[in-house]
Parts: sequence; C-alpha cells; structure tokens
Amino acid sequence: SCKEPTSSTQEMQLDCAAEAYAAPMLQSTGGARKEKTTEGEVGGERGNLDASIERLLIKNGYINFETTDIKASRLFINSLIKKHGACIANEDENNSHTRIEINLTIKIPKNDFDAFLSELENAEKNVSSKNIEIEDVTEEFIDISARLAVKKEAEQTYLRLLSTAKTVRDVLDIQDQIQSIRSEIEGIEARLKYLEKSVAYSTLNIRMYQFIAKSEYLPQRLSFLRRAFASLQSGVKICAEVVLAVLNAWLFILIFLAIGLFVRWKFFKKKK
Repeated sequence: SCKEPTSSTQEMQLDCAAEAYAAPMLQSTGGARKEKTTEGEVGGERGNLDASIERLLIKNGYINFETTDIKASRLFINSLIKKHGACIANEDENNSHTRIEINLTIKIPKNDFDAFLSELENAEKNVSSKNIEIEDVTEEFIDISARLAVKKEAEQTYLRLLSTAKTVRDVLDIQDQIQSIRSEIEGIEARLKYLEKSVAYSTLNIRMYQFIAKSEYLPQRLSFLRRAFASLQSGVKICAEVVLAVLNAWLFILIFLAIGLFVRWKFFKKKK
C-alpha cells in the first residue's frame, strides 16, 4: 500500500507515485500472469488489432508537365482547388527569355487527393514526371498516444501527492516534477497535432512550364542593337540638318565674312 508522506524526501514520493500508478495496472492484468500465451493467440490478437485500426498515411505527390498555355493551366488548377476544398501553401514563378515556369505547393484533403491528381493528368497530356510518396505513421501515432496517456496519468498522481504534501520542500519537489511532466505532455500533443494535420491534408507539388517561341523572344534580345542603331540614325539626321541649315544661310555667312575682313584690313592699315 502507498503510505502518505509526512516529512518524506523526493525519493520516497517518487516510489509512492510509482506504486500508486502501477497498482491499477497490476489489478487489471491480475498481477503477474503465469500463463503463457501461445503464438497463434498472439498472431490472432495482432490481426484483429490491425483490422480494427484505420491506417494513418501521409501522402506527398510531385508532378511536372509542359503546357502550351500556362495561364489557362493555372486557371484550371484554381478550379480544381476550389472544387476539392484545397489550398495553396506556396507559389513562385520564374521567367526567362526561353520559358515561363510556375511552382505550386497545394494542400488537398486526403479523400480528394487521387481525384485531384487524376483530373490534372487528364487535362495536361505532356506530363514529364510524376512521383507519389506515402508514409505510414500509424504505429508512431499509437505509440505517442500511449505515451501521452501515461504522462497524463503520472501528472494526476503527482497532483494527488501535492494535495497531501506536508512540507515546503515536498511541495516544491512535486511541483518541479509536475512542471517537467507537463512540458513533456505539451511536446507530445504538438507532435500528435502535426501528424493529424499531415494525415488529414495530402501535399501535391506542381511544376509547370511553357517554352516561348523564338519569334517572341528574339526581338527582346535584339532590342539593344535596335536602340543603338536608332540612336546612330538620329545623330546622322541631326548632322544633316545642321549642314542644310548652313547651306541655306550661305549668303548671310558671306556678308559677315566680308565685313569681318574689311574691318580687319582697316585696323591694320591705320596701325601702319
């Protein structure tokens, strides 16, 4: 039987907690079992367990395809997202002179994943690669759930001990243990939530690309040369305009030259 702590140490409390937790488990199993279970019985129990448990699968898909109209393909994917209750987790677009590429990461409800992918494949005929990865996390989920149950039972045991603690040191020691267990419980629950979300929504990574015809990107490559040639033409035109302006004003230029020569001749004549 578990003795109530008076001025006991932490070690005594841990033994008490362990004994209190182990007692109901021993009672439920009838103490230490003396009978040996046959191999056939074990196999039958496992078979029944496997049959009664729905497998928990995390599914990730990857598909790459070429399209002749990337805008139309993007709109079609949007219609599939709306139809199957999916959502876009990530999107990026890369453009070059030769091709346009769009990458999408889509979260799809697990029951709609196969239909979503099948409809996409039927619409896009030029699929270059496809890969589906499936991870079975059933055993991990069961193991973590069992660990969580044990931790919560241990927490309740320490809470009962806390209500009977007599000294400040006992209270502080038990509170430390409770805090440690609660931290572990939070970590386990976070992992369980992650597994549940990963199972509930499958992931599909889409990479689609469209090649650009030479007739569309060649002018872009030649745009610099065209601008340079246009600038040269503009410079020649300006020079031609200047020459024409000079030729049109030749009479005025001759008059100014004659006046200049006459003034210069008069100046030198007076100086002599």
